[in-house]
Amino acid sequence: MAALLTALTTALLLVGAVAQRSVRELRLWALGNVLVFIGYAITSATMLPLWAQGVLGYGVYMLGLLQVWRGTSLFVRRAWRWQSGALVLGTLLAGCLYFAYANPWLEGRQMCSLLLSAGVLGQCAWLLLKQEQKSPGQMLWIAGGGYAVMSVVLLAEVIIRLEFAWGEGWAVGYWFDISPGLLTALVMPVTQVVVAYGMLLMLLNRQLVRLSNQVHIDMLTGMPNRAGLLAFADRLLPRAVLEQLPVAVLVIDVDHFKKVNDTYGHLAGDDVLEAVGARLRQTLRPGDCLCRFGGEEFVAMLPGMTPYAALEVAQRLCSNMASLPVTVEGKPLRITVSVGCANSQHYGYDLDALIAAADSAMYEAKNSGRNRALSASLQ
Repeated sequence: MAALLTALTTALLLVGAVAQRSVRELRLWALGNVLVFIGYAITSATMLPLWAQGVLGYGVYMLGLLQVWRGTSLFVRRAWRWQSGALVLGTLLAGCLYFAYANPWLEGRQMCSLLLSAGVLGQCAWLLLKQEQKSPGQMLWIAGGGYAVMSVVLLAEVIIRLEFAWGEGWAVGYWFDISPGLLTALVMPVTQVVVAYGMLLMLLNRQLVRLSNQVHIDMLTGMPNRAGLLAFADRLLPRAVLEQLPVAVLVIDVDHFKKVNDTYGHLAGDDVLEAVGARLRQTLRPGDCLCRFGGEEFVAMLPGMTPYAALEVAQRLCSNMASLPVTVEGKPLRITVSVGCANSQHYGYDLDALIAAADSAMYEAKNSGRNRALSASLQ
């Protein structure tokens, strides 16, 4: 039964790895499960010589678990040190060699494998549950909890086997009348399925987050696009209405951008937009939303900004942009912006009305000579 469920979970992860070839951690999990299954098959084959059944099989099994640990570390973006894996594998092989030839004892080999496996699975559980605690909602608790249960069960199995080997009555097997192998046979197959399901679920959740980000992120500048701005406004404006919090909108347009494209080409124009976006972000606060609205036009939403404060920010955007040239094809190029402002104190909390008023003020700034900021709320 355990072998069958191991094969099924391995097949499940292999299908996922084939479907998502770009997801390296899924490939490592699938490879790890394949090696675990092969190692389990080798150690169970009694007709094989001792060096294969009693040493090689355990090594292949542990190598598989180390790939699972490596994939889990990669998933939570934590460094995986090969030295740690080599230490675990070397310790297991040394124990198996000792209990295969120096002091032949099957239970000794099994307990070495169980103890080190519990440590590796416990490390996987710690990585996932710590990441879930740091950033809730990633669906890591299912696989993390499964790994934790597996680690505890393997440790309990070691205690049971020690009790039966030593004939003592202080361990788990004495109190619950559990024979060696029964606990793992009952619990491990179920938790294997839970862990495999949890792995696929947390990968699916991450893919959905990435897709959502792609919908709301401008691929050129890395900042929110128009959809991202609308999502920000949907969260901000109801709260602003409730708290009567002023909200300012800035419409920012790159001056003479068509001339940049015509002179240097569209790739150079893209470089200019990236540089402008980065310069604008440096001037705004972390809680402000700056998006690329379309073409060479950017829109910023500034919570808690009065008309005068927003105009000061807009003027600072203009001066910061004009003060440092942008490098285009190795040459410094002076880039300026024109900014229009509008505030909820005069145009309400309707985003379209705020953008329209700020856009009108921006065009007035262009007609007045460019490289300046004007406020529709202060005219």
